[in-house]
Amino acid sequence: MSANIEFSLKQAIIFNIFFLGNYCVWLFGFQNLASLVFAGLLIYFLYFCLNSIKLKQTLPALIIFYLLLLSIGTVAIKWDARSIWLFHAKRMFIDNSIFAQLDNYAIWSHNDYPVMLPLLSASFAKLVGFWNEIFPKTSNIFFILPPLLIFYSYLKSNRWFVFFSIGAFFILAKLIFNGYMDGILTLYTISTLIILHQFRLNPKNKTILLLAILQSCILVSIKNEGMFILTILIISLLLTNLSQLKALFKKLWIFVIPYLFWLIWRLCCQYFQVGNDMEKGLLGGDNLMNNIYIVLNDRFSFQNISLISQNLFFFKFYLFGVIAIGIAIKNKFIHWGKLDAYLLTFICIYLLFLFSIYLITPHDLSWHLGTSTNRTSLPIQLASFFLFLNALKTNK
Repeated sequence: MSANIEFSLKQAIIFNIFFLGNYCVWLFGFQNLASLVFAGLLIYFLYFCLNSIKLKQTLPALIIFYLLLLSIGTVAIKWDARSIWLFHAKRMFIDNSIFAQLDNYAIWSHNDYPVMLPLLSASFAKLVGFWNEIFPKTSNIFFILPPLLIFYSYLKSNRWFVFFSIGAFFILAKLIFNGYMDGILTLYTISTLIILHQFRLNPKNKTILLLAILQSCILVSIKNEGMFILTILIISLLLTNLSQLKALFKKLWIFVIPYLFWLIWRLCCQYFQVGNDMEKGLLGGDNLMNNIYIVLNDRFSFQNISLISQNLFFFKFYLFGVIAIGIAIKNKFIHWGKLDAYLLTFICIYLLFLFSIYLITPHDLSWHLGTSTNRTSLPIQLASFFLFLNALKTNK
């Protein structure tokens, strides 16, 4: 591993440690130290920028600076950003507690949602000493840095990294800096996929091993679907490496750590009797299987399946994946590698997962599809683009 790649991966590790450290400070009741953690993050970010200049690896840092300016210059006006994520951060800042939202006040704000990112916003507000509706959400931008560093280390070229960044930010657009979590979740999804692929290639590399654990812990703590995404990533990894199945199984124990990390918050929610909308809808009669049967019996019609398919399977950025497969077929899969297979397997399984979720949703189907598929499909869209990018990179 070259010194430049090692630098990028180690910086990704350190920033993830800051995020997890901030979470633990709040969780264990030392929230008065949160402002110091955020101050340390800012100082280390400046140190990282200086080292990036010395190593001529300034692109990730420049992108973060640009996104910070965009975030500072915009107010959170969208529902999820203003009334869920920033509202949770504001409550934790004012109540000085990670459990502020678990009193289930304002049920419409999805109080069961993970708090990893809102906590950093609350820590930023503690450092400044007051709250407003603009500066706290800029803390989310720092979460973008570890994925960018992972992409940078994999692509090993400014040209390919710029190409990827343009495509990624065009796909994710404002969802990266407007207070939503979906763009950040997507970046963590694909960057974790890459790290797991690197882990398969170098299972004894301690840097990659540690980064895989940290990335996974953050992934499951961004949104509820993060846990399902990590599970799909692991299943896809196993399916695309059947010849290494025994060796991989011996190493997979490390992924107990992110699941335990996810379980801490879920147990807190259970203790305070705070559930999510899907659980409440399907468990309304204390009979999950019966409720799922009723929903499926109602949903299994050509009209509903067609409606789900139209909303889920026809995003323009999926074309990147189709083109990548076309290139592979044209070249008789000569350059088709394990990463390509991994990406395609993830895309297929995650599509099936989303299709199943919409099939059993207790909400009005048209409303649920119309308000979420453009965001829930983002990991598939970015995976399709990365599949295309990898096809170009390996066929150059």
